[in-house]
Amino acid sequence: MHLTSVVCRDTINHVARRIDDAVATGATSSAGGAPDGGMIMPARVVSDVTSDIQICKVEPLGPVTTLIRPQGEDDAVATANDGEYLLPAAVQTRDVMRQLEIAKWLETGIANFNGPTVGDEAQTHFGVVKAPGDGRFGGTAGIAEFTEPCWTTVEGPK
Repeated sequence: MHLTSVVCRDTINHVARRIDDAVATGATSSAGGAPDGGMIMPARVVSDVTSDIQICKVEPLGPVTTLIRPQGEDDAVATANDGEYLLPAAVQTRDVMRQLEIAKWLETGIANFNGPTVGDEAQTHFGVVKAPGDGRFGGTAGIAEFTEPCWTTVEGPK
């Protein structure tokens, strides 16, 4: 079981409400377990999710992931692009050339194929689009996000 330390008890309550809502609307929660009463929360997997369930519409902001099983490629792209929170996407496929075609249609700052959604590489940017997309970090894009160019001229005393 993977345990995660969270910032505050409100985080645990928020994530638990999102999971409970998903289960009440037909999803299945597995892995993890109940919080320990302190600041440690087990990671959870919520499957059998549809994109209209609240956990897919509002970031849970805790140790939980959702699994949606789309009905074909078009449904997968539509599902990935649905909503205002488009965090990194992960797509599993055996067709390498098709991966590149699918990547063109994903409205996300990062598209990962056959791997996890986050692979932090110092030389490249990391960022998201739509609602939470307020910036980038890493690489030259990250430098640009956190700096403001200023031309400064200094002349010595005359």
